[in-house]
Amino acid sequence: LNALSAVISEGGFEKASKKLFITQLAVSRRIHQLEAKLGEPVIIRTQPPRPTALGKRLLNHLQQVLQLEVALNVDALNEHSSLNT
Repeated sequence: LNALSAVISEGGFEKASKKLFITQLAVSRRIHQLEAKLGEPVIIRTQPPRPTALGKRLLNHLQQVLQLEVALNVDALNEHSSLNT
């Protein structure tokens, strides 16, 4: 999902590879593996690439998970600091 997000946000596979500090081939393989696992494309391979309907749903899901992780960390920090006071 991180590879998908990087390809879309960076506007291509090459820029995504630089953002993720991996090769362009590795980004492409991750996208292909995701598509193989899901049985349908997640990216429309245009310039710049665009997410398919499924790709959009996956990106929304990733965003929700990241927001929940941030909230959990904030809650954990608040609980930890209140225990120490």
